[in-house]
Amino acid sequence: MVSVVIPTYKRPDQLLSAVNSVLQQTYKDFEIVVVNDNKDDHETISALLGTLKDPRIKYLKNERKKGGNGARNTGILHSNGEFIAFLDDDDTWFPEKLAEQVSKMDSLDNSWAGCYCGWETDGVLYTAGNDGDLISPFLTKKCPLGASSTLLIRKSVIKESGLWDEDLNRFQDYLFFIAIIVNYKFGFVEKPLLRINGHNIPGFDSLKISNDQYLEKVSLFKKIVDHPDYSYFLARQYRDMALYAAINGYVKDVNLFLRKSVKYKILPLKNYLSVLVYFVNYFTFKFEFGLSQRKPKSH
Repeated sequence: MVSVVIPTYKRPDQLLSAVNSVLQQTYKDFEIVVVNDNKDDHETISALLGTLKDPRIKYLKNERKKGGNGARNTGILHSNGEFIAFLDDDDTWFPEKLAEQVSKMDSLDNSWAGCYCGWETDGVLYTAGNDGDLISPFLTKKCPLGASSTLLIRKSVIKESGLWDEDLNRFQDYLFFIAIIVNYKFGFVEKPLLRINGHNIPGFDSLKISNDQYLEKVSLFKKIVDHPDYSYFLARQYRDMALYAAINGYVKDVNLFLRKSVKYKILPLKNYLSVLVYFVNYFTFKFEFGLSQRKPKSH
């Protein structure tokens, strides 16, 4: 059986679409564990799920706000399946999602922790991925996860590797994934099996704090730190932070993160040109991108 863990917070309409996308799966051996992280709308969510009249739906509420990671952990701890799948309340699965991933896992032995899959966002399909030892592909950005909604993982592996880190509000998917791939192989289903909708991006100050926390926690994994691609990983992580800073016009932060990036490794020129393009855009064309946190300045 697959336990589908759905954390939710103040999005009843989108939650209903997410739950219905699970109920429409061609693979039927599942339970749905909905965890509400907003106790104030408990009765609304409970009534909404009650209209579906499906005994496979289990509804839980956190007594205090724990964030998405804490809600996922609550769901895991109350799950009964051999496998755990995650679905954000604003994403939706295509009908074959579970069938394709369970079939993939049935073909693999216990040295494989789980699998992820391709996805679609805004009409664009993402179907590139890797099978096997994913440490190097992950560190070199050749292992796009998309989001937690792509994952199917053995519950026994999560018990061993650990729950979601409740300190992070960004990069939590990656840290959760790292804790698994340092000890296990991971599979990929080369098909778009879900639609990922735009997620909330924290403010840049919060993003910087999360980045520092994330890299500190990653540094605790010896197998990662000792890997030859670790310097590339750090260079790309800081370059990405420079990109976010450029999108928002934070001049000092662009300079800071670019200097940190080249300290670890000089990346191909295109990585830095993209930062320049976004930076110039902020102060000239003022086209707003999805990661923008503040309005462009008027001149």
